[in-house]
Amino acid sequence: MFWLWLIAVVVVLGVLMRAFINFDRLIKLQYARHKEEWVRDGMPSGFIWRAPENGVFSLSRNRVAVVLMFKTPGWAANEPEALEYLRTLRTSVLIWNAGVLFLIAAGLGVL
Repeated sequence: MFWLWLIAVVVVLGVLMRAFINFDRLIKLQYARHKEEWVRDGMPSGFIWRAPENGVFSLSRNRVAVVLMFKTPGWAANEPEALEYLRTLRTSVLIWNAGVLFLIAAGLGVL
């Protein structure tokens, strides 16, 4: 049972890392191609990537991350690359959340 639990945790963490990477790709693309919108969004950093203008902390990152889950920004609507990053980000976050709920339920003996 321990090994199944460990494998599930590793898979869920891998999915979370995939979400972080796609969020970073999306923010980096916005920075490179739509800098005015990036500034208007509060100059968010990624989870790993940071723009040269940013320091260590980016207070706008969390707000932008939540908004991206439910709304496609205007600047991304005609960017196939951005739409793919968004799709992968949303799918990864959904799988991450389902995986965490599964792990909690399994840990509590509900499953």
